[in-house]
Amino acid sequence: MGPRVTWQRRALLGALVASSFVVGFVMMRARLIATTELPGGPSAVRPRAGTEFLAIFVGSSTCGACQYPGLREALDQIRETLREEVERQNKLFISVGVSLDQSPWVGTEFLEGFGPFDEILSGGGWMNVGSISFIVRDFPSQRSIPQLILMERDVKLDGGSILSVDDRLVGRKIGAGGIVNYATILLSSSPTVASPDIASR
Repeated sequence: MGPRVTWQRRALLGALVASSFVVGFVMMRARLIATTELPGGPSAVRPRAGTEFLAIFVGSSTCGACQYPGLREALDQIRETLREEVERQNKLFISVGVSLDQSPWVGTEFLEGFGPFDEILSGGGWMNVGSISFIVRDFPSQRSIPQLILMERDVKLDGGSILSVDDRLVGRKIGAGGIVNYATILLSSSPTVASPDIASR
């Protein structure tokens, strides 16, 4: 009985070590994607009082449209253009990546090709926290990807504590073609990101 218990304990310990290694690797990779600072990216520690501008990309490794030629380059152009405009308005630009893959590991790897991001949400399919918040419940929209969601967030602090956070939808681009077209329009105009007609640009 004693040797069997010892063998079982060793097997359990081995499994825990292997699991910890995999989880640690994924977390390290996710941290690299999320914290690699974008050119001209935010250097301020959050939270900070004021207005944040969020550019939220939602996609999945199983989404054929996410492989659309030029989509990755378009996202880079959009982020760069909007960041410049946002910072001129003394707001903080935040790039967010949301993957609707069932597996957080697969989703993290998928987002690596579209980043870097300041924040990432991965795993859970359409029940992903980002999906529920930005597409299904809080700011309902067409259930299709890829999407680029543009939001403003007003943050009020009391010392270092958050008093309130108010989000409002500024614009939404649905489909790879819509995102690529939006990048083209931004490059040929001087966008006012907070204007009511941004969704029509």
